[in-house]
Amino acid sequence: MQVGFDVKGQYNVRFPVPGKVDQINTLATAFLIKEDALSASARTLYTEDIRALVTQGGELLDQKSSGESQRMLSSEQVKALDKQAVDLAKKIHRAMNYEFGDTPAQAAEWGFEVGR
Repeated sequence: MQVGFDVKGQYNVRFPVPGKVDQINTLATAFLIKEDALSASARTLYTEDIRALVTQGGELLDQKSSGESQRMLSSEQVKALDKQAVDLAKKIHRAMNYEFGDTPAQAAEWGFEVGR
């Protein structure tokens, strides 16, 4: 977004695009540095609101980063569990062939459904 304060002038103020978190955070941080250099009476009415939002935004970004790390870890754990499940199924299949290969009807005694 661009705002022109002086129609005849050459300067316009450009605001970061919503969703560009790094740009917004950089702007807000620079704004707070400038505000902190002023006396309390010379600061805008919005300084403390912006400070609170920057703090809250930083906490949310940390949570997001942590959540993404946990999601990646969970994804890796799911993949490992899937591989273990496949390996276990193969072992069960081998055991079933060994135990009941010649007499599949006996598998019913173990609770397995035996059909034709």
